[in-house]
Amino acid sequence: RKENIFKAHRSHFYQYLANQLKWSHLYVSSLYMVIQVIINCILVFIIRDVVTLALTFTILFGVLFIIARFLVEGKDFLLKSTKD
Repeated sequence: RKENIFKAHRSHFYQYLANQLKWSHLYVSSLYMVIQVIINCILVFIIRDVVTLALTFTILFGVLFIIARFLVEGKDFLLKSTKD
């Protein structure tokens, strides 16, 4: 997207949900917290010492997050260039 990372921008998923979709900031924060707790519990208590399984799980959730962003925000919004 060619954004200057040193300048403020509103391209984070949290900001999109709160600002564009008008979701409550408390709701979005709570959603992020619940998802992070679930992921951490799975990694700490279920997967434990199996590094390849932990890596697979992390990659899977990363891909799911990217898919969710494309479904919610849309391809045009995510891939548009913000360079003036």
